[in-house]
Amino acid sequence: MDKLTKANVELSDVITVILDWIGIISEEDGIFISNYLHTIRDQITFTMGTMIGTEDALNVAHVEAEIEQLADQIFNEYRLRISLSIDLKLWMASENLDLALYYMAADNDELVDIYINLCIQNLENAKEVIIQLKDKGDLSGEEAQILVEHIEEFIYDLSIF
Repeated sequence: MDKLTKANVELSDVITVILDWIGIISEEDGIFISNYLHTIRDQITFTMGTMIGTEDALNVAHVEAEIEQLADQIFNEYRLRISLSIDLKLWMASENLDLALYYMAADNDELVDIYINLCIQNLENAKEVIIQLKDKGDLSGEEAQILVEHIEEFIYDLSIF
């Protein structure tokens, strides 16, 4: 149920972005609606972690929300081609954590480990994309370093599970 709710929130966010791009709603309204939807998405993630009732689940939910927030920030701050190339990896990482939470609820530690490791791999892939964008001149060295540091924090937080 939470997965379906999150999908509907994300769909609403995409529609908001499209309506903003084609001028049906103002940029300010689009930003307000998107930020509100992101808050709802994050609260759903925290609720999933809380419902499982373990500290590990809360930690995974927290990292998932932070990854999604970084993806939102990248989408808002960079050109579409740059943001999508990074965000696709971050969204896959977030999806892996969503599945890890699901399997935490089902008490299936083996699949939890698999999805956390897949998440870490997607985060490593996101770092590689950032480095490639820096090497091509699409990102400054400082921007790339800041993004890589954020991602390394996520990897560290997940590696202690």
